[in-house]
Amino acid sequence: MLSLQDSVFFEINIKSLLKAWSSSSSAPTSSVNKRRVSPNTSSTLEKRSVIMSNITIDPDVKPGEYVIKSLFAEFAIQAEKKIEVVMAEPLEKLLSRSLQRGEDLQFDQLISSMSSVAEHCLPSLLRTLFDWYRRQNGTEDESYEYRPRSSTKSKGDEQQRERDYLLERRDLAVDFIFCLVLVEILKQIPVHPVPDPLVHEVLNLAFKHFKHKEGYSGTNTGNVHIIADLYAEVIGVLVKVFSLTTECAQYFLDVKDKDIKHALAGLFVEILIPVAAAVKNEVNVPCLKNFVEMLYQNTFELSSRKKHSLALYPLITCLLCVSQKQFFLNNWHIFLQNCLSHLKNKDPKMSRVALESLYRLLWVYVIRIKCESNTVTQSRLMSIVSALFPKGSRSVVPRDTPLNIFVKIIQFIAQERLDFAMKEIIFDLLSVGKSPKTFTINPERMNIGLRVFLVIADSLQQKDGEPPMPTTGVVLPSGNTLRVKKIFLNKTLTDEEAKVIGMSIYYPQVRKALDSILRHLDKEVGRTMCMTSVQMSNKEPEDMITGERKPKIDLFRTCIAAIPRLIPDGMSRTDLIELLARLTIHMDEELRALAFNTLQALMLDFPDWREDVLSGFVYFIVREVTDTHPTLLDSAVKMLVQLINQWKQAAQLHNKTQDSQRGASNGTAHTLPLERTLYSNVFHIVEGFALVILCSTRPATRRLAVSILREIRALYTLLEISKGDDELAIDVMDRLSSSILESFIHLTGADQVEYFVDNIKQQALFVYYFPIPNF
Repeated sequence: MLSLQDSVFFEINIKSLLKAWSSSSSAPTSSVNKRRVSPNTSSTLEKRSVIMSNITIDPDVKPGEYVIKSLFAEFAIQAEKKIEVVMAEPLEKLLSRSLQRGEDLQFDQLISSMSSVAEHCLPSLLRTLFDWYRRQNGTEDESYEYRPRSSTKSKGDEQQRERDYLLERRDLAVDFIFCLVLVEILKQIPVHPVPDPLVHEVLNLAFKHFKHKEGYSGTNTGNVHIIADLYAEVIGVLVKVFSLTTECAQYFLDVKDKDIKHALAGLFVEILIPVAAAVKNEVNVPCLKNFVEMLYQNTFELSSRKKHSLALYPLITCLLCVSQKQFFLNNWHIFLQNCLSHLKNKDPKMSRVALESLYRLLWVYVIRIKCESNTVTQSRLMSIVSALFPKGSRSVVPRDTPLNIFVKIIQFIAQERLDFAMKEIIFDLLSVGKSPKTFTINPERMNIGLRVFLVIADSLQQKDGEPPMPTTGVVLPSGNTLRVKKIFLNKTLTDEEAKVIGMSIYYPQVRKALDSILRHLDKEVGRTMCMTSVQMSNKEPEDMITGERKPKIDLFRTCIAAIPRLIPDGMSRTDLIELLARLTIHMDEELRALAFNTLQALMLDFPDWREDVLSGFVYFIVREVTDTHPTLLDSAVKMLVQLINQWKQAAQLHNKTQDSQRGASNGTAHTLPLERTLYSNVFHIVEGFALVILCSTRPATRRLAVSILREIRALYTLLEISKGDDELAIDVMDRLSSSILESFIHLTGADQVEYFVDNIKQQALFVYYFPIPNF
């Protein structure tokens, strides 16, 4: 786009634009308010914005230069507008709420465009950005050194201190925007290297902000910390190209301040985790190897001290994760024992850090290094499994930890040692093989076991390959983050598919375990917690789903979500449908939704289940949901309508497929109408139920009854069922409604006769105007 000469010329011209703007702008006034910018300061900012918006670019310059100059000029204008907004906000409001990525899509696009441009003129753009930064801070001196405007020790009147705080807020907003751009454009260093002096300038500015953060206490404390974190993110971008590792490592070793050392440790972790995740086999970068060797021993020794362990365990983990294979194997098992010993630490933060360190190390050991000899690997894995899932215990270690971490740990092991993972871990968690007399519900363990089985099976079927290394999941202060959504299969895992993916010997036992778990859960937290139960009347879900019930409900949710992926072995189809139907009136809202979603999935994707689901759900309503619970009854009838609608959707999709096949075969394919007897029983059941609730005293319920009858007629048409000698209930009602109306129309007032004659419609007759006798 631009040659080096062009880039320098662009830099000079941008500087002239900045100077023109700077010379035309007056200095901020001294009259300020703690909450808002004073009128004088506002007019100054407004004047500056007008001047910036009047910047013009010579259209006769080269295209590349025109684009870049226009881009930077637009950046200067937009940045000033954002600073103006921030200055009008309360001092207590954090800058990140107004300035971080994601808050202004137009400004985000502008910064991304600057990153693209930096690929062609990074040094020039960086110098110009520093020029902008210095002018924003009121100096053009190349040796500008950052100094805070306010201090708790400063003397002077209250008005002066308030003015200092407000001006400091402006400085911090400039730093925020400055860092946002640095984070994006410095990513181009591998494509367009920059001179060392520029890199050192960035580093020096960052470390000055780190020092300021440690000694600051005032109104802007929160924002000062955010800016320090942003500069840490900037350094992270630089270090990712491995040009600053030695210098940063030495600084870490030399610094005595505990907080700075911990902050740097956190920075190294954020930098090294993505590096570790990206490495496929072994890290062979010389400067990174030196970085690990410089830091590891010193950091490992410091981590034994209680005041350092929480901050340094993640760093030791990352150093091992990016180390070379032999270094890892020589050191990881020693640190592993330290992690295992902290799993029961009374401090929940420390036990959580130890667990996260463990599962990242395990990923490297199993996924990247592919373990060691069978004997050594077995020993290492057993020590981990015994610590996390103690034999004979009903819980896991550490307690109150997100279950997905345990799921990932087992998934990593299964990637290389599937048989070990299934027989030594998952079977034990699911209590496989236990007799009914000794079988008990261990909610957390069973939840983990079932979830990890589904994850492993899904991964094998979709051929996902090796699971990625766990990342921190932390949203960076700039607002940059990355989320990847995994889509899981919902089709039933059959015996044939289980054999293909190598799980046929485990699959039947998991299905039997699921059957036992469902039966026990239904007995303990299922039937007794239905909203029709007397025990649950006038009770709030928050009051009932507590204590031991809560983890059992969580397990129940996992089990129901696993259907129809896994069909419990030992439970009849009728019993399973009855269980799912009953859970649609459970106290737990999430469980209700999951149960109904499962019923809909069975209707949509499993043709041989449709009649049983429909008839089973009708029988459930008749038995369990009486008109003494009118709200529940209406809700259940609505669900029945939705289930019929799912069948309709499946029929529409089937017909569409048939039509396309006919088109492909030039109309030679032909499908005969289905026999009336094929679905007659289930449709008679549904129609009979609709006729019963059509006698309800509540108009809303009667409308739902009519909806059922309409849906059945629509489904008949889609299925192309021959009606034979029978008629659908709604057809009979339509045919007879006129004569029924005439039989009692003389009983109405003369002024209503004409209305009824003109509106002989089934829905009007039965839903709105048909008199309901009181029995």
